[in-house]
Amino acid sequence: MSVPRFLSRHGRYLKETQRQLYQTVAALSMTVQLVIAGIDAIRPVGQWPLEPLIGAAICGVTAALLRYTQLPWRWMEYGILAAASLSVTGQLALAVPPAPSPRLLFTGVFLFLAGFTVLQARWASLYALSVFTAFGAVTLLRGGDLTLLAELGLSGILSAHLSIYGRQLSAERAEVAVMQRLAHTDALTGLENRRAMTAHLETALAATPGALVTVLLLDIDHFKEVNDRWGHAVGDQVLKVVAERLKVTVGTQGQVARWGGEEFLITLSRLDPVPLRALAEELRQAMVPPAPGVPPVTFSIGVAGRDEVSTLDEWLQLADARLYQAKQTGRNRVEGLPVDPPLEPKA
Repeated sequence: MSVPRFLSRHGRYLKETQRQLYQTVAALSMTVQLVIAGIDAIRPVGQWPLEPLIGAAICGVTAALLRYTQLPWRWMEYGILAAASLSVTGQLALAVPPAPSPRLLFTGVFLFLAGFTVLQARWASLYALSVFTAFGAVTLLRGGDLTLLAELGLSGILSAHLSIYGRQLSAERAEVAVMQRLAHTDALTGLENRRAMTAHLETALAATPGALVTVLLLDIDHFKEVNDRWGHAVGDQVLKVVAERLKVTVGTQGQVARWGGEEFLITLSRLDPVPLRALAEELRQAMVPPAPGVPPVTFSIGVAGRDEVSTLDEWLQLADARLYQAKQTGRNRVEGLPVDPPLEPKA
């Protein structure tokens, strides 16, 4: 997979995960609001539990839209913010009770958080100022609690600070994560690059001596002829197709990296000689037409086991020497595969 495709797929995965998370939160919020409404209904407060019922309705509609539609995420956010704003505006206008209740003031905190989540910082600040002005006007005109009003204003300032700082921090972390990913990914094939694979090899080398870890160094036979005859664009297409075929063939049994040029390095763990030979042969035979009009390519492969060496340089040099041997003895070959130990003679 190329880097742009990786980033696109990663972005879609994050959006889908976020959608599922919001659906769960909306459903739970609806349940909580209904429980609050039920408690209010059985208490002798002399009024309908208007706030929790409206909140439950908004959360329920949101959960249903997230579950059963594919509305653009930005529309959903704007819709939730607009519905919550209209709900609070209506309750302030109806003046039930005559002054804003502590619970309604708490809803103002939710509006601050929602505003700074959905809107850009400048528009969110204007929105929060409008919300606070509305609460302040009703509180002053109808004799509300000025202490709660001051706390509402403080929560707005805190929400603004945390939101703006949090967005900057999230953007920086996302950028660092992408840069780290790119630093360890081959831009053409989407495979891990030499740096990333070297780290895996160092970890494997530090494992217990005798561990079943094997490297396979593959080289595309006569790749220069592909570039010379069909051009470098076709050569790049060959590398992409080969990378994808190697990934599919290896699967979860190991890791594949582009080592450089037309060379690929594969690490395999916990494979006995018989399945190792079978997989190496399957890799060698993974000859597919890599591009229209281009004949199937073949591979020469050098194999080296962890138990044959003591340093990383020795390991790579051994794999490279066996790859060279495969090239010298006719190409389209695998050299260095382990052999079964001879059978003990029967007594």
